[in-house]
Amino acid sequence: MSVKPTEYDFTRQIYDRTGTARSAVWEYFGYYMNEMGYLDRNYAICKLCRVGIKHQGSNTSNLAYHINRKHPELQFTLKQSPPTSANGENSR
Repeated sequence: MSVKPTEYDFTRQIYDRTGTARSAVWEYFGYYMNEMGYLDRNYAICKLCRVGIKHQGSNTSNLAYHINRKHPELQFTLKQSPPTSANGENSR
């Protein structure tokens, strides 16, 4: 069972998301380790202000919303460029 992390807890280490992250928002979020030694993936932790943000699976909308509302100076970094093919052209 997961418990919402204490806000502004600067004493705990934040671990990066494992696997491939398709959203640039993961640069600003990670996870705490739970008591059993596993990443607690129920709450993404903002690396800037240490607030726990609830999210479901790969949905990052509420993580981007947090960055845009609480850290507006970073808003531009959340935009992603279209994927490029092997020859350097846009694939879309």
